[in-house]
Amino acid sequence: MAQIMRSLRRMEERWDNLTEAYHTHPLIRQTKRKVGYYAWVGSVYFLVGTGCYLFALNVMMLINKERKARLEGPLLARKQRDTVAAQEVLSAVAALEKEADAREAMNQQRQERN
Repeated sequence: MAQIMRSLRRMEERWDNLTEAYHTHPLIRQTKRKVGYYAWVGSVYFLVGTGCYLFALNVMMLINKERKARLEGPLLARKQRDTVAAQEVLSAVAALEKEADAREAMNQQRQERN
């Protein structure tokens, strides 16, 4: 039992030495630094790219809104003009119908007298 405990202690010491060597080894440190650097640079690229994308999206939405307003302005004015013209035509037709009805009534009265 004592021998097993000694071998376990030796294995534990070896493990501690290996982990210490791993964390203090110059290549491992350099790799960790490089990975940290690349992660930082990658996150900066990601944030800048996302910002540029959102800015471009906003600009495109503004351009689209402006183009819609520019196209709808003359269309709306033409629609209003057409509406006014249609109302004028309808009122003229109604006036002609009234005039025709009045003539018919007068003609009927004349025929009744005769």
